[in-house]
Amino acid sequence: MPLDFQVIVYGILLPSGLAAGMLTLLSNLQSDGTARRWPAAPAMGTSFIVGVWLFPWVPFSPIAHWHWLPYVALTGMAIGSIALWTRGSAGIRIVLYGLAGVATAWFLIPNWDDLRPSYSVYFAGLASGVLAVNVLTDRVARRLSDVRYATLLCVTASAGAVLLVLSGNLKLGQLTGVLAASTGGGAAAAWRRPSRVSMRSAWPVFNMLLCGLMLSGYLNSESDVPFLCYPLVVISPLTLWIRPPRKGGRRAIAIQTAGVVAPLAIALVVAVIRAS
Repeated sequence: MPLDFQVIVYGILLPSGLAAGMLTLLSNLQSDGTARRWPAAPAMGTSFIVGVWLFPWVPFSPIAHWHWLPYVALTGMAIGSIALWTRGSAGIRIVLYGLAGVATAWFLIPNWDDLRPSYSVYFAGLASGVLAVNVLTDRVARRLSDVRYATLLCVTASAGAVLLVLSGNLKLGQLTGVLAASTGGGAAAAWRRPSRVSMRSAWPVFNMLLCGLMLSGYLNSESDVPFLCYPLVVISPLTLWIRPPRKGGRRAIAIQTAGVVAPLAIALVVAVIRAS
């Protein structure tokens, strides 16, 4: 199978189709609305892992630090499902999101001798970053429909994939493309069956993977793309905290979309200029 065709099949079609199919099937098997919230985490995590492992991007036995990304997805699946399945309070969710940050950092921060700043600085930064993004997006996601929020996250991950390719991280860019495809598949399922499909449990999986991918891209880049481009991608959905006019209709949607796209565009423009 030609390489380009493999990328299309394993990097786009398979993860998006698997995410949509699993999410629809598992949601239809649940009896009430609360129970339908948990299947999104295993659907997104599984589709990412299958897409990554079927195409030879990542070995089953990790060698490089970023080869642990599938295990980050597995951890996110558990945390996202538990947070919704137990109908946890805000305090319980914060504890779970803290565990998500620690797990992401533990899996992905390399123990290189020449790592600067130190391992502990990167560990604390990534762990606290994942915690903060999860806590903030947990509230943001409640304000929007699953379809709109998942679509904006798909755009975010797609921009992150382009950024990583521009920084010289082709494989990590492809992995971020798999994440975008999985998120897009979930958005399609939520659009088709909005009354039965919920994406809420998937957000910890997405946040853990996106934060880990961006930091891995920075650590493995030999380009001149500046550090700030990477967190700009991660924080772009947080612009949804800005409340548009309550009765703005399409104008409100346009404002929210522009708020997410603006930092992504800045990151990509700077990356193009510095990488050229």
